[in-house]
Amino acid sequence: SPDNSARKQAEAQLNQAVVNSPEKLVACLVSILEGPQTQTSTLCGILLKKVFSPKSNYEAWSKLTQSTQELVKHQLLNLVQNCESKHLFEAVALLASNIFQTRSSWSEFNTFMQANLKPDSTYSVPAVEVYMHLPVYLAKEFSDLESLLHLLLNSQNPNTRLLALKAMKLFFRAQESLNSQSLIQSAITSVDFILAKNQYEGQSALKVLTEISENTPRIFEPHLSDITELVNHIFANYEPSDQNLVLEFSVSVVEGVLSKELAGFVAQKTLELMVALDKEITDDWCQPEEGFCEEEEDYSKAAQKLLTRVIDSVGESNLLEPVSNLIFSMLKEHTDWRYPYAGLLALTEIVQYITEPQQVAALIPWIQQGVESPNPKIRYAAFLLIKQTCEDYVRDFQGEHYETILPLIGKGLLDSVSRVKLCSLGCLASFMYGASSSIVSQNLVSNLETLTNLLETTQPSYIIESACAAFATVFSSSKDDLTNWYELAYSKLIRILQSKQGSNYKRLQGRIVECITIMGRAVGREVFAKSAPEVIQVIIQLHQGDITSADELTGYLLSAWQRICELLREDFSPYLSSVVPKLLSLAQPQEAQSLLVENAPVSSTQTENIELSITTLQSFAECTSFGEYVDDTVRVSLPLLEYTPNEDVRGSAAEILPSLVASKRALDTSQATEMAKVFLTTLWAAIESEDSHETRIQQLESVKKIIEASGSNFLNQQEVLAIGEKTIKLFLSSLESRENPQNSKYLEYQKEVEDNLHAAISDILGAIFKTHKQFCYPILEYLFTGIFSNFLREEAKPEDQKFALYIVDDIVEFLGEESVASKWNELGQALAKFAKSPHEEIRQAACYGLGIFAQNSSKETFQVWSSSLFEVLKEACEMPVVKRIKSHGYAKDNSVAAIGRLIRRQASQEAVSYWVSQLPLRWDKQEAKAAHHLLAEISVTYPSLVLGSNKENLKPL
Repeated sequence: SPDNSARKQAEAQLNQAVVNSPEKLVACLVSILEGPQTQTSTLCGILLKKVFSPKSNYEAWSKLTQSTQELVKHQLLNLVQNCESKHLFEAVALLASNIFQTRSSWSEFNTFMQANLKPDSTYSVPAVEVYMHLPVYLAKEFSDLESLLHLLLNSQNPNTRLLALKAMKLFFRAQESLNSQSLIQSAITSVDFILAKNQYEGQSALKVLTEISENTPRIFEPHLSDITELVNHIFANYEPSDQNLVLEFSVSVVEGVLSKELAGFVAQKTLELMVALDKEITDDWCQPEEGFCEEEEDYSKAAQKLLTRVIDSVGESNLLEPVSNLIFSMLKEHTDWRYPYAGLLALTEIVQYITEPQQVAALIPWIQQGVESPNPKIRYAAFLLIKQTCEDYVRDFQGEHYETILPLIGKGLLDSVSRVKLCSLGCLASFMYGASSSIVSQNLVSNLETLTNLLETTQPSYIIESACAAFATVFSSSKDDLTNWYELAYSKLIRILQSKQGSNYKRLQGRIVECITIMGRAVGREVFAKSAPEVIQVIIQLHQGDITSADELTGYLLSAWQRICELLREDFSPYLSSVVPKLLSLAQPQEAQSLLVENAPVSSTQTENIELSITTLQSFAECTSFGEYVDDTVRVSLPLLEYTPNEDVRGSAAEILPSLVASKRALDTSQATEMAKVFLTTLWAAIESEDSHETRIQQLESVKKIIEASGSNFLNQQEVLAIGEKTIKLFLSSLESRENPQNSKYLEYQKEVEDNLHAAISDILGAIFKTHKQFCYPILEYLFTGIFSNFLREEAKPEDQKFALYIVDDIVEFLGEESVASKWNELGQALAKFAKSPHEEIRQAACYGLGIFAQNSSKETFQVWSSSLFEVLKEACEMPVVKRIKSHGYAKDNSVAAIGRLIRRQASQEAVSYWVSQLPLRWDKQEAKAAHHLLAEISVTYPSLVLGSNKENLKPL
């Protein structure tokens, strides 16, 4: 219905029927599906999917009587044989998944599928339609599918071939063996056949091939020549959009099989596509209309990203030189402007791989030539290259080439073509972001004068927006007194705000508010406070306009509130009553998920602003007297822990909870304790059902912070043991879910996620050890027998050794020698053993622990260990770089810092001299601060120890 009110009322009735009358509802839906195909029957199919899905919250299927269930199963299988509704096929697959997941039976379904997933069956196509929506575990039951897929891939109907390709995606995932090479040959051939018949379906076929290659890339390895032939054929006969898709597929194969030959071919074709995509220069391109915004993605930018992917796949050492040679040959082309334009765009993408200063310097002539070009697109591409180089070589590029680059950017700011001017503004922002304060200071006046001249109502809004971004960056990067510039820019920006009203200028309004508050942060609280009341009233008025959580302006306003609050802190408290209610409203999803909308989409802007509303409220809670708003914020935040459309919202809802506990504690300690316990219970329920690894880590970190914020002994022994049990159970569960994917990049990502998860788990145990020491003995007992005995062995996996060492560090730091008694020396031996590990992260954890072990050991124990600890740590300091300079640096800093802790207990000339020779610490800032403070302390108290008996340490100092 076009009537929103009527539609919402009908949807509410449907939701109510699912909950209260599932029997009648399901019978009605099936009955309508048995009739003619109409829009209503299509909606019924969508609704059945929602009702039958195993992930549905309605549990409608389980509420049906057994007789109704049997009748519905029978009716649905009959419908499948005579209906072409895609939604019905998926609904049947979801119902089968629901039934078999609960270990119930549906023998008719098994019989139908087994009988019809064959070449000679009457209902093979409907059976395949159902099959392709099954979960992998259920698809494995129907493995004899190859001959049918062959038949479908040779059909003269392009839709049938596309169906077979979609089914292949699941078929290969479900099979243990991937030997069906002839299927791949037919699949590649079918793409061309489908494209020739229907471009839209052909593009769908290419996307399916890409998905297959992402899941099971190795099956394409024997067919690289076929892929090359397909690419050449599509480039010769089809449009750039098709060419882009076939390259996407080819790059996915390269990423899986790591073929240098295919990678080089794809890189060459990508450059060809970039040239072909360039269009004639139009007035609309040169002088965009009001409200213009650079497109986030187009085919040209997508093609640029393909270059990065192929180079990353086979390594820059194998591909960077030949690709660079192709690009430089394009830059030398003078008869067709598209070649140097595409060449500069390609350089923008690969500049990230250029590591030598002389290679970066070699780009300058090409940049100068581009900026001086009479062709605006080439000038535009040259400024894009400057911008990207600034971002990839922060500090180095600016420091070496500012005398050449800044005048070029100045030219761009005066360019008559708005699109070029817009790009040069982005260049200036990127350049100043990475420039040293001295370079910013030297060029401050000229840059700010130019930018100030652009803050005029006669300029297009997109120019003013970019000028605001550049202003904000210059202010953030400068250490000069910018009070006068702030006042001048502020007065101009306020005038623009007053003149640019209405919904067409929301993004501009947001950029201006962003600029003012960032400049305010740069000039400081005292200067900003003079204009703060007016700024706050402006933002309140904008908030009172017609904006929702789905509005782009909302994000700018929320971020501005955070900056103002963090700047004014307690002085912002009087404004909370005008701001918090609006934020609480924005933090609530506007509409319940519709049963009638396919996939129930929620705009990304809306979810981002819901998340930002919560993080802004968190800033208020941390910086102001927020106590009276805690309860209302809890009522909004807790339900968002289960906000299924977006994991970032769930993460933010978890992160605000410790701040709310702290705010409540300022008012009432007992209520804060009760609230903390409710939060812990709710968080654990969310953790156990969370699908996102990153969000689960955020939830775990909030558990730790709540325990720490609530102080000592707010939990009883039973509650402590329950948290310990859940934490260890979560760790063991993560070990069981370890996968061995074909994709090496995914494997690396998986290890990183697991590492972060284990760090968060160990942090919770550390928080318990720190705050509830007396209740930890049963947890310790399990850790020694169930974790340490397995994971502190030489043959254990490095990631498991590291997790165990994290916990050992916390035991040594927070529980001490008395709590573990005879096990103390055992912990010391483990730390000493792993302090010599070739794995840098393991060595870092062990060395940190050894320093704390020395610090917290009793006098008698320390005397036994002191000499051997120094030798172990000295050996750790001398370990060579194995993997990365950064991880090696952190490991070494922790070993040197541990020697410093030894010296605090017992300072020998040998230990001090060696320690001084290893200073300064360069990587671990926290340890560096402590070590350098100790150096100053000893230098004052025992200068002879620091200098050495013959002042031999004077030079290192």
